[in-house]
Amino acid sequence: MEIFATIKILKSINASWAVFEMTEQYMRLKIIIKPRLKLWLSSDNSNSVFGEGKWKLLKAIDKYSSIKKSSEVLNISYKKAWNLIKNAEEAIGINLVIKRRGGTAGGATTLTKTGKLIVETFTKYKTSMNTYSEMIFALYFNPVFNKLQEKL
Repeated sequence: MEIFATIKILKSINASWAVFEMTEQYMRLKIIIKPRLKLWLSSDNSNSVFGEGKWKLLKAIDKYSSIKKSSEVLNISYKKAWNLIKNAEEAIGINLVIKRRGGTAGGATTLTKTGKLIVETFTKYKTSMNTYSEMIFALYFNPVFNKLQEKL
């Protein structure tokens, strides 16, 4: 069975992705290659102070004002959600959430001003790092994909 392969370079504003098209008889497979990053902040005495899991949790708490609802949406246990918050607060030394117990008015959990600031800052950091990663990926891999395309 012969496999015919072509490589095309797609360009976007921030980066380029290599698209491999492989045709084998009636089957066509496209693989888009782009960089992926997993970001977290750590300290000398802690493995992870803050990362994407805690960021997603705090974003959900900001949206739903509820740890219970946020943990359900993120498919983690309520206990794990509280542990993530507690560990981040202990590592940073600052409260990230304010919890108001239930009762007739109902309970709520909201972000402190610092919690909101950390979420906003991590969002900007994550966006910048992804953009930078895509640009560096294009810088290093486009020449490789161009050479491969010339050989086909």
